[in-house]
Order: sequence, then structure tokens, then C-alpha cells
Amino acid sequence: MSTLNFYKKNASYYYVIDDNDKGDATWWELEEEDIISSLEEIGYEDIRNQNKWDNDDGKIIARKQIELNFITAFIDVISRAGYYSGGNLDWSYWFRDEEGNIIEIGEDYDNSFYNYLDDDDKEFSKEIKKEQKQIKKMVEKEITLLEDKLSKITTPYVLEAVFSNGEGLYHRLDGRDLIKESNKRSKLEELQRIEELKK
Repeated sequence: MSTLNFYKKNASYYYVIDDNDKGDATWWELEEEDIISSLEEIGYEDIRNQNKWDNDDGKIIARKQIELNFITAFIDVISRAGYYSGGNLDWSYWFRDEEGNIIEIGEDYDNSFYNYLDDDDKEFSKEIKKEQKQIKKMVEKEITLLEDKLSKITTPYVLEAVFSNGEGLYHRLDGRDLIKESNKRSKLEELQRIEELKK
């Protein structure tokens, strides 16, 4: 039984870093240096020395922080080693309140912790809800910028097929493929935006 070479949790594509059969630690460190330099251009901080890992054995290599009055968002760039060779980049985001508590707002910000404040302080709760929506939009914009940068500093792939033995067939995206995929995403995002406006 085989397995897929790359793993991603959130990224739109597999942002692949190919080792060209080099596969040694020095090569990977040099690649990470180049990646970090590119990410710093769009406001990310190198956090490799903090030795942070996500829940799926990916190393968090860079982070961007977006701070409002009550909520701070963190966008992490994750480096994942390929099962057989190479590696890929992924991302995740999370939120913290002004007291340092990790909060869930992501897709479900209407049911987050701050909704329970309605009875105690309606004005404060309105400010929090407004800020939740604002920071969610800011994060979505930052993710779009991040993925644009990742598509320039890596090689984007999509998973075309998974065979019964677990092996996968990946398709490398060139510039035209990326434009087509981007247009598909833009149309879907526009439909989602229209649905949100109807609510």
C-alpha cells in the first residue's frame, strides 16, 4: 500500500518545493531561507527558531499578525516534508482575544464566545461582532495575498487522482492553469458573497 507524497489542510493548491533528488538537510534550509525572505516582503515574520509545530506534523516557519481592538488574528505558514521527496507549504489561521484566550470565529464567528455577552453588555457585544466580521475579511484578503506569493515562489500542483493503492497523480499548474483556477475561485467567491448579502 502506498500513500500520497504531499499533504495540505487549507491551501488551495499543493505549493511544492521540489528537492530535485537532493534531499539533504542543507538543501531544505537554503530553500526555507529563500521562502522566508519572500514572505518577509509581504509582512511575515520568521519564527523557525521558536520550533512550533501544527497538529499535522508541519513546522510553522512564518507568521503574520493582524491586530484590532479586541481580536488578533495570526496567519501561519507551514512547511511540510513530502512522504517520498520534496515538501510543500500550507497555511492556517487562528484568533486570540484581548485577554490572550484563543477563540474560534473562523467560519462560525456567529456562534463564538462573544455571543454570550449579549445579555451583559449589548454595546460591547455589537463592537465585538463588528470586529469579528472585519477581521475575518482582513484574514481572507491576506490569505489571497499569501497564496499569490506562494504560487510565485513554489510550484503549484493539484491532485488529479488517487488510485486504490493510495498513490496519487499530481498535475503541475502553469500560468494559464492558475488563471483558470483563479477565475473559478473568483466566481465561487462572488456567489458566496451574494448569498451572504441575502442573509
